[in-house]
Amino acid sequence: MGIQVYENGIHRDTNVYGKNVYLGQGQGCGTIWFKNVPSARCAFEQGGVKAGHDLFDCTKCACHYSISDLKQRQYPEYACHKMKEGYAQSFERKDL
Repeated sequence: MGIQVYENGIHRDTNVYGKNVYLGQGQGCGTIWFKNVPSARCAFEQGGVKAGHDLFDCTKCACHYSISDLKQRQYPEYACHKMKEGYAQSFERKDL
């Protein structure tokens, strides 16, 4: 199927993450995935966070660095995952 586009920059990529959706123009390390369109819409309407780097300093994550960079070994991989997941859950619509 591919990428479906909704209002306000909300996208669903059926090839990547099932029914979940994200805000923004692309996917990558900073992508915040929401369970559904109403949850993403709620996050969009409430304000400024559009990507993981708005929540977390990416320089403190191993994924930010090349494998040949010594800093890559100083930090955990996917360091922002729990923070992004918690942010998305705070907008989850339970009534759907």
